Amino acid sequence: MKHIFEEENKLLSTNARFAEAAIIRHAGSSPRSTGTRMLVLPGGGIVGTIGGGLLEAEVIQNALQALAEGLPRVCSWNFNASKAGEMGMICGGRVEVLIQVFEPEDRSARLRVEELTGCVEERGQAWLATRLLGDPAASVTVVQRVLTRAADAESRSRELASLAEERASHQPAWVETAGETWLLEPIQSLASVIIFGAGHVSQQLATLTGWLGFRTVILDDRAEFANRERFPLADEIVLLPSFEEAFGRLEIGADSYLVIVTRGHANDLRVVEQALKTGARYIGMIGSRRKTILMFEALKESGFAQADLERVRAPIGLVIGAETPEEIAISIAGELIKARAGLL
Repeated sequence: MKHIFEEENKLLSTNARFAEAAIIRHAGSSPRSTGTRMLVLPGGGIVGTIGGGLLEAEVIQNALQALAEGLPRVCSWNFNASKAGEMGMICGGRVEVLIQVFEPEDRSARLRVEELTGCVEERGQAWLATRLLGDPAASVTVVQRVLTRAADAESRSRELASLAEERASHQPAWVETAGETWLLEPIQSLASVIIFGAGHVSQQLATLTGWLGFRTVILDDRAEFANRERFPLADEIVLLPSFEEAFGRLEIGADSYLVIVTRGHANDLRVVEQALKTGARYIGMIGSRRKTILMFEALKESGFAQADLERVRAPIGLVIGAETPEEIAISIAGELIKARAGLL
């Protein structure tokens, strides 16, 4: 699925007008979270979704009005229990949506979208900072900056980028700094899924993780498996001399998700031993429950503590009765989503 900024760049390159509807605040039950975007075309067509249902229909109508007026607006929806039911929500909540109009002749908007698209393509660390001036209930002026760690960035942007980086958060957030209020949104997740083993499950999983916005790295010690033909969407493929040296070229940190699906127990054990010495956010290992028990016993004998073993998700994946490589890949992808959301 194309990133929404890439779609904006494509539309502007064809001189198309459109409105962008972005959720900038949400509380309680809402179909999508802060940072979710949808594009609305003059004829009512849409690109992307902010959750569907009546809420999306109302946002589309507000976006069409914004297109007719050529002005940005902030729209809010508060839902009591009965209204939430009409909107398809479980309980009440609040959603605030910023609607902006993009005109092909607006050079500053085009440059900003081009910069955002470049960040997506290069998978660089960047944020979109948004500040609202004026009364959102009446008229609002939108100030936006693309933040990177570039040395030549002007002082205020550097300050905001430093603030965003210090938060080390994958979620958008409103922050106060120097008497100003900004919404800081990561342009994309910098999370990396590092898959040890290039077998059938890995082949299916690598497609899913790419779609889900993870940077995907494949490692194996077999050239006939670790190659571009089998993994056309992978960001990086590493041919290892052996799994005993699996971590030599890797930078593992809090944004790293390690998936251990090698072709044998011995290789799995070697990789897990190395993985537990890193600060990876997630470590998952494939195998039966009996295999897991045996592996954990071997790890204890090697000196690993119970706290170390509790870091390993094994057997890997959500329990959905998966059997085929495709089903197993889906169960692993589901667990990765859950881990990225901080729910594990």
